[in-house]
Amino acid sequence: MWVHTAVRKYRHALSLAEKHEAVIQCAESLILSQGIMSLAVATDRGRADLPAISQWKQSVARGGVSLGHWVGAFKAVVEDARQHNDPAAGLVEAAARKKGGKGLIADLDQLVALRNEVRHGAGPRTRAEFEKSFERIEKLMFSSLSGCAFLANTRWVHAERLRWLPKAGKFRVSGPSLMGDHPDFSPASFDTAHPLADDRLYLVVPQEQPIPLAPFCLLSDCPTCLAPELYYPDRLTNSTALLKSLDRGHELESDIVHSTIRAWGAL
Repeated sequence: MWVHTAVRKYRHALSLAEKHEAVIQCAESLILSQGIMSLAVATDRGRADLPAISQWKQSVARGGVSLGHWVGAFKAVVEDARQHNDPAAGLVEAAARKKGGKGLIADLDQLVALRNEVRHGAGPRTRAEFEKSFERIEKLMFSSLSGCAFLANTRWVHAERLRWLPKAGKFRVSGPSLMGDHPDFSPASFDTAHPLADDRLYLVVPQEQPIPLAPFCLLSDCPTCLAPELYYPDRLTNSTALLKSLDRGHELESDIVHSTIRAWGAL
């Protein structure tokens, strides 16, 4: 997924400024990935009426979703799932509280605050400021990555072929498993008792039925670079949804995502 791509950029960065930007992108990737999963899980469980998810719906309809809204959705879904003894595709375990108020949620809150400082004009300018800022964000990034180890047990698979297996009484779904940008796509397959829609992304978790990720994430060819990219909804206009690709910052318009989110959120 995006996280893998951001970590690779961090490892290959040559200058301090490049490493600093890569760490920021990694923080954004972590937040968006878990936010997308949270919205998908809540929708799958029929729990999309949580107040924090309603705030996400309102923000996407009113001009743009902040990272704080993505984190808010993640927190709400985790707490609701915990109350219902639902592992929520690994989200509950990842967000387990640690001593001293530490843990993934605390890390994400700090990452949002630091990222917003940088993106909104209060970022470092001198080398000393870059070193201090990088040290803080890098520490949080590593801690967050450790908290997100559960992602290794999940896959985001784009369903491209569905085949019925009569002896097993199941469908075999095959398509690329998405680990980030195009070089990271790899072939994958899994069996499910339920038919899935073609050309859709699914969250595949061991011992669970695949969870649709649409309309919170989709795979589409970028109109700018013509490469397949993962897109997430950023805001709605009166007639279309404006999607963003985190890897390259490209935008894509989608009438289908627009109508789906409008119907889903009763906006």
